[in-house]
Amino acid sequence: MSILKERSDFLTIFSEQILLFTCYAWMGWLCESIFCSICAKHWINRGFLHGPFCPVYAVGALLSIYFLTPVSENWLLVFLLGTLITSTVEYFTGWLLETLFHAKWWDYSNHRFHLHGRICLENCLIFGLMCLFLMEVLHPRVLFLMHMIPPEGILWISILLVIYFAVDTFFSARNALRIRGKIEVLQGILDEIRLQVHLAKDDMIDNLQEKLEGLDNDNRQRAADLIARKNAAEKDLSALSNRIFKAFPKIQMQLPNARDALDQLRKTLRRP
Repeated sequence: MSILKERSDFLTIFSEQILLFTCYAWMGWLCESIFCSICAKHWINRGFLHGPFCPVYAVGALLSIYFLTPVSENWLLVFLLGTLITSTVEYFTGWLLETLFHAKWWDYSNHRFHLHGRICLENCLIFGLMCLFLMEVLHPRVLFLMHMIPPEGILWISILLVIYFAVDTFFSARNALRIRGKIEVLQGILDEIRLQVHLAKDDMIDNLQEKLEGLDNDNRQRAADLIARKNAAEKDLSALSNRIFKAFPKIQMQLPNARDALDQLRKTLRRP
């Protein structure tokens, strides 16, 4: 009986944590999207995942709740430790995304007191204040609402959510990795075009049809074929990367030899 009870307790705790994770991931996505949309003056659907969730906020919230609950009566400790916990989560998440996908998804290098552009003092202090709000106001009310759901309901909802997050994470990660590969393919085509139409390394790849006029028939046909491949590659790449580049307008792909491809991609995405 004790084993069954332990298993039941584990499932209850696990399912509740999944529900809390989802709740705070959604709240993080909502706050981030609203803030970025106000700054950009148009709607930005923020987030790495396809769905309306930012898991980094959920991880920061759950870790903060775990470590700050024992000191929740001390506001100063909640603020200081909350600042440290959430800043560590953001820094590690930025490093992990850069390492896995060779892209800098956000950059605070233009802020004072930043660390490798992944975190900055201003945001760290804001996160500390958010931890105070989380512990004093938000989390108790979220728990109250969650406990209105029957335990069996929480369990089944959590199972569905785990499946959803696994699928969404898989496809989102796959798309991010495919973007890098397709950018490199496009860059290879653009390098061939440069050689074919005799463009210098620093010349802009623009008005290519005009540049074909000075070529003989054979070279003109080869260049025209390359341009057709370029247009097809741009169309394919823009369809794949449209959501990511709109969610993270300042994303910096760490591909130093693919400047042309990145420039062409951004031009394509800016077209109406």
